[in-house]
Amino acid sequence: MRPSFIEELLKSGMRVNLPAMGGSMLPLIEPGSVLTVAPLSGDRSKDGSVVLCRDGRRLFAHRILARTRGSMPPGYDYAFRGDNLAGYDRPSPGHRILGIVERVQPPRIRYRRGRGVRRALRTAAGFFVQRAAMRWNGRSGLPR
Repeated sequence: MRPSFIEELLKSGMRVNLPAMGGSMLPLIEPGSVLTVAPLSGDRSKDGSVVLCRDGRRLFAHRILARTRGSMPPGYDYAFRGDNLAGYDRPSPGHRILGIVERVQPPRIRYRRGRGVRRALRTAAGFFVQRAAMRWNGRSGLPR
């Protein structure tokens, strides 16, 4: 979905389910998780809340670390950060916050970095070594 369409849905009062793409909020939000984002009503955005923000054509869900009095309406500038990132995002005005993340549904298939790739490579390597050994001995049970 386009960010502008998601923004319009949230402004009209609808909840939106979005897939998480990146790993900036690990371990809370894993890639493949489904985020339920509710429209921002009143002053629900407190320090520590995870919110959906728009930065140009990009949407991201990060945690609010602090808010300070800003010069632009609605009156606050926010400092965001992904839980898995070392640095902070640049301070943003409050109108960039589209909604608040109410629920995180974990992915159906869990992915562990590194282990799956190594296991797949070992399995493939084992298969090719076994096939080469069978050919060497002249007992190839596999079609050529």
